[in-house]
Amino acid sequence: MELPADGIRCNCVCPGATNTAPLSNTIEAAENKQGIMDVLTGPLFVDRLGRPEEAAELMCFLASEDAAFITGAVYLVDGGALAWRGEASED
Repeated sequence: MELPADGIRCNCVCPGATNTAPLSNTIEAAENKQGIMDVLTGPLFVDRLGRPEEAAELMCFLASEDAAFITGAVYLVDGGALAWRGEASED
Protein backbone atom coordinates (compact mmCIF):
# COMPACT_ATOMS: atom_id res chain seq x y z
CA MET A 1 0.00 0.00 0.00
CA GLU A 2 1.39 3.37 -0.96
CA LEU A 3 1.11 6.08 1.68
CA PRO A 4 0.04 9.64 0.84
CA ALA A 5 2.63 12.40 0.55
CA ASP A 6 4.02 13.73 3.83
CA GLY A 7 1.69 16.13 5.56
CA ILE A 8 -1.40 15.20 3.56
CA ARG A 9 -4.37 14.45 5.78
CA CYS A 10 -8.06 14.37 5.03
CA ASN A 11 -10.66 15.18 7.67
CA CYS A 12 -14.18 16.51 7.40
CA VAL A 13 -15.82 19.25 9.47
CA CYS A 14 -19.63 19.34 9.27
CA PRO A 15 -20.98 22.57 10.76
CA GLY A 16 -24.63 22.90 11.68
CA ALA A 17 -26.68 26.09 12.01
CA THR A 18 -24.02 28.79 12.35
CA ASN A 19 -24.58 32.50 12.92
CA THR A 20 -22.90 33.85 9.81
CA ALA A 21 -23.58 37.21 8.17
CA PRO A 22 -25.82 35.72 5.45
CA LEU A 23 -27.90 33.85 8.04
CA SER A 24 -28.15 36.94 10.24
CA ASN A 25 -29.33 38.95 7.23
CA THR A 26 -31.97 36.32 6.46
CA ILE A 27 -33.21 36.32 10.06
CA GLU A 28 -33.32 40.13 10.18
CA ALA A 29 -35.31 40.26 6.93
CA ALA A 30 -37.83 37.66 8.11
CA GLU A 31 -41.29 38.72 9.20
CA ASN A 32 -41.25 36.17 12.03
CA LYS A 33 -37.70 36.34 13.41
CA GLN A 34 -38.50 34.19 16.44
CA GLY A 35 -40.11 31.55 14.24
CA ILE A 36 -36.95 31.32 12.13
CA MET A 37 -34.81 31.04 15.28
CA ASP A 38 -37.09 28.32 16.64
CA VAL A 39 -36.70 26.31 13.43
CA LEU A 40 -32.91 26.75 13.48
CA THR A 41 -32.32 26.05 17.16
CA GLY A 42 -35.17 23.58 17.81
CA PRO A 43 -33.17 20.51 16.79
CA LEU A 44 -30.09 21.59 18.78
CA PHE A 45 -29.10 20.25 22.18
CA VAL A 46 -27.22 23.52 22.72
CA ASP A 47 -29.94 26.17 22.66
CA ARG A 48 -28.21 28.67 20.36
CA LEU A 49 -26.69 29.03 16.92
CA GLY A 50 -23.05 28.14 16.49
CA ARG A 51 -20.38 30.81 16.18
CA PRO A 52 -18.16 30.66 13.07
CA GLU A 53 -15.03 30.66 15.25
CA GLU A 54 -16.17 27.42 16.92
CA ALA A 55 -15.82 25.52 13.64
CA ALA A 56 -12.79 27.57 12.60
CA GLU A 57 -10.88 26.68 15.76
CA LEU A 58 -11.42 22.99 15.06
CA MET A 59 -10.28 23.44 11.46
CA CYS A 60 -7.14 25.27 12.58
CA PHE A 61 -6.37 22.49 15.04
CA LEU A 62 -6.85 19.83 12.37
CA ALA A 63 -4.50 21.72 10.04
CA SER A 64 -1.83 22.00 12.75
CA GLU A 65 1.02 19.67 13.60
CA ASP A 66 -0.80 18.91 16.87
CA ALA A 67 -3.25 16.89 14.76
CA ALA A 68 -0.62 15.22 12.56
CA PHE A 69 -1.88 11.71 13.37
CA ILE A 70 -5.57 12.50 12.83
CA THR A 71 -6.86 11.58 9.39
CA GLY A 72 -10.04 10.22 7.87
CA ALA A 73 -12.25 11.61 10.65
CA VAL A 74 -15.61 13.37 10.47
CA TYR A 75 -16.34 16.05 13.07
CA LEU A 76 -19.85 17.33 13.69
CA VAL A 77 -19.97 20.92 14.89
CA ASP A 78 -23.75 20.95 15.09
CA GLY A 79 -24.66 21.89 18.65
CA GLY A 80 -25.60 18.29 19.37
CA ALA A 81 -28.33 18.15 16.70
CA LEU A 82 -27.45 14.65 15.51
CA ALA A 83 -26.92 13.34 19.06
CA TRP A 84 -30.12 15.00 20.28
CA ARG A 85 -32.32 13.77 17.44
CA GLY A 86 -30.61 10.42 17.13
CA GLU A 87 -30.59 10.40 13.34
CA ALA A 88 -29.75 12.56 10.39
CA SER A 89 -32.58 14.92 9.52
CA GLU A 90 -33.93 15.68 6.08
CA ASP A 91 -35.65 18.84 7.35
